[in-house]
Formats: sequence, structure tokens, C-alpha cells
Amino acid sequence: MTSAKTSLRLAISILIKLFQNNKVKKDNFIKDYGRLRYMEVCSKPCYIFSITLSSKERKEIIKSIKSLSKFEITRILNDFYSYPLNEIRNRIIIFLTAMWLVKDSCVQTNNIYINSSIGYISSVKLDIPYSMANGHPQNIALTKTENQQVNFYYKMLYPIMSKVGGNIPNPEYNSEYSFIRNYDVTDRSKESSFIRAIRSVQNARRTCQLPVKIDFYMQALQCLFALEGNRSTQIEKMLASTAINILKISGENEKDVVKQNFKLAFRIRSKHTHGNKITYSDNEISAVSVKIDEYVREIIKIVFENKALDYSSKNEAKKVAKYFSNINKKTVNSKQKNVLPFTFLFYKNKRKR
Repeated sequence: MTSAKTSLRLAISILIKLFQNNKVKKDNFIKDYGRLRYMEVCSKPCYIFSITLSSKERKEIIKSIKSLSKFEITRILNDFYSYPLNEIRNRIIIFLTAMWLVKDSCVQTNNIYINSSIGYISSVKLDIPYSMANGHPQNIALTKTENQQVNFYYKMLYPIMSKVGGNIPNPEYNSEYSFIRNYDVTDRSKESSFIRAIRSVQNARRTCQLPVKIDFYMQALQCLFALEGNRSTQIEKMLASTAINILKISGENEKDVVKQNFKLAFRIRSKHTHGNKITYSDNEISAVSVKIDEYVREIIKIVFENKALDYSSKNEAKKVAKYFSNINKKTVNSKQKNVLPFTFLFYKNKRKR
């Protein structure tokens, strides 16, 4: 019942606008979800997709639902509105990732299809469970400026995240009202570094287990910095030094804090990976998870703007690794230039004595 002509338009809006001057939609929503739910969604910004149908498609829908029971009508419409669900899902993930780049968040989704002409509201749901960097759920608020930043990062991420390699698992339905996606077992190691980094970020945000979250954040940074083939002790130091230089952290105390955070993150990661008991306190693990989350977020903002750093082959990875290595060398050389004159004066004065 769907066709290739069906198009999607999207906008961020307030859901209450859909209910204004339309009592049928409002009453149906309250009937299906309750008044408290209605008041809740009316007070929050929503990601609205408008599905534009051709006149032929509209006629098909009307023809299909004539003389059918309410249950049969719901089944047909649920099937129809589920077709664009994959595209909508991808855009929602991109949007939520853009929001995370602006501010740590765990915004959840609840998809509702509304047909304004017949007052239909579906019960099709798609859950994308996220947690904050500390593993807990929490409400957030975005200012007007932050909303503009979300829009900016959405546009930056869209061309990267919309190019998903490999085969997409086919959807499965366990009832007329819910949508389930098969587990993605495709090998993603051959995708570009940006996509692999984003996948690691998504995995990190979807778990409440902080050692697992930290592990995925480390994977994201290793993808970005092209650190394949290095020993773990080298990777720890290289990640810390590269992060310091990219984020332009200048104070020695601040640098030491970053190094300590990466050191602790790698200890937690190692103990978790090898099944050892993690002896650090919950507060220590939570604190380092929050800091690593901040580092990853800020680094992605910087690195993703440089498309030349997105690699998928070994030759490209070598160039990217060299790029970050040069950043570290430049910092070391600039330090040495600042130190040499003082060293020279010290020896010169010593000789005079």
C-alpha cells in the first residue's frame, strides 16, 4: 500500500500544535495514552515527521479501511506507517547524537503515528534506551542557543551517519503494536573510522554499566586517532596526549588531571575486559566515566569537521595516525623552544663564575 513517491519531511516542533483546533486528535490521544501523557508531550519539543501521500495513496487507504472493524483498520494503518520507520529511526539517532554533542543526555523516544484526516493514532513504538555518562537517567533542558547548536551538529552528522554500511537487519514484529529490530551481527570493522567511532558512542550511551561505557568510549577514540596495532600501554599515553593537544589544554595541572583520568579509565577497562574484580569505588568509576564522556564529545566536534581524518583503509589510517602524531610532536617541539633559552643562560652564567 506504500510507494516510492511517499516522502518524508521533518521538523522540531511542539506537539500541542498538532492538537490545536482539532478536538478529534486531542480526544483520541487522551483516550489512548491518558490526560497526564497528553499534558506531558504537549510541554516537550518533539521530532515531527510529516509523511506526504499522493492522492492515489490516500484513496487506497480510504478504500482499504471501508467496512472494516477498528482492529483491522488499526492493523492496516500500523503496517502502512511502519514502512518509513527505519529511515525515521536513523534520523532520530542522528538527532539524539547531535543533542548529546551539545549536552550529556539520555533522551528516550516514543514514536506515534497520527493521521490527521481520520483521527488515527498508532501504538507503534521504537525504543532507543540511553543513559547519562554516570549511568543514570536524568531530565535535561536546552536553551535556544543550545537548540541551534543541535541543529548545527545534526547537519554535520547527517552525511556521516546516514551512510550505514553492510546489510540492515530485517525488522520483526512480535505484535500488532510493537516493533523489534534483529540484532546487528554484521562485521562493522571495515567501515570508515567516523562510523565506527559513532557506533562505539551509541553502544556506550546505551549501557548503564560504567566499565562497559568507558570501554566503548576508548574504542571511539582509538577509531578516531588511528591507533591500531599499538600496545595497550602505548595507546593509553597516546590517547591522553592527543586528547590534551586537540582540546588545547594548556595548564600543567589540567594536563595531569586528563592523564590521570585516562590512566584510571584504562585500568577499569582492563579489569572489566579480563573479568577481574574492579577495586575502584563507584564514585571514582562514575567520575571518570563523566570526564571521558566529555572528552569524547568535544573531540568528535573538532575531528568530524575535518573530513580528511575519516579513513577506512590501512593506508589512509597511516596518514591519519601521522597527522595526530605530528600534532603531538609540534607541542613537544614548542615546549623545547621555550626551555632552551633559559637552559643556555643558566650554563652561560655558570661559566662566568
